Amino acid sequence: MNAWSTTITNRFLSLGRVRLRVLETIDSPGSPICDLARFPDLKNVSVHSVHQNSEIAAIWRDSTIVDYGAYASIRVTEHGRFPILKLAHQDELSIKLIQHEIDVLADLAKLGLFIVEFDQQPILDNGVICGYRMNRLFKVELSELRSRTDDIKQTLDRLHTAGFSHGDFSPSNIMKDADGHIILIDFSFAGRLGSEVPSFFPRVYADGIYGTNSDLEAFGRYAAPI
Repeated sequence: MNAWSTTITNRFLSLGRVRLRVLETIDSPGSPICDLARFPDLKNVSVHSVHQNSEIAAIWRDSTIVDYGAYASIRVTEHGRFPILKLAHQDELSIKLIQHEIDVLADLAKLGLFIVEFDQQPILDNGVICGYRMNRLFKVELSELRSRTDDIKQTLDRLHTAGFSHGDFSPSNIMKDADGHIILIDFSFAGRLGSEVPSFFPRVYADGIYGTNSDLEAFGRYAAPI
């Protein structure tokens, strides 16, 4: 690294639920590698800067994007035991959802369910929980989804029997660990069966109460073509 300290300005381009994160890296004053001033004008899109502390800026600088969704991104870094990072987008809803997910994962771990192994120390940005580190999981290919439909259903049933719903069941949220166990991921919309859904939630549960219907309906839709 040269004598200039690296400054990272994170910006979001928001279009409905689609959010693109743009990193503007400046290696020296006045010489941006990515000049956002030349970014094309788009209708109904807002651009704003996001302040980050040095630790979060380093995480973004030293990690690589793997996947992203409406509320968070998945990145990979060299962190030994927990190389995978899930980082919330820096809006209020995304932050609340990842904090909720971490709480659910902690509850599921206490129950001994097969979930991703994760670092008990969350990632903080200016004192606010914004993400967590976890173990590496592996994609379940279509052919394996077809052959392991029963295993997937049993994993979902165990979650329900333990008293929790998932809320976002789909093939993209089905993975496996190094030993081949089916692991459900993305518990942002999960919760205790029969309890009231938080007021900040997007409309996932029709009656505002955590239940199994949406999970079972989703399994039926995705299992049929599998």
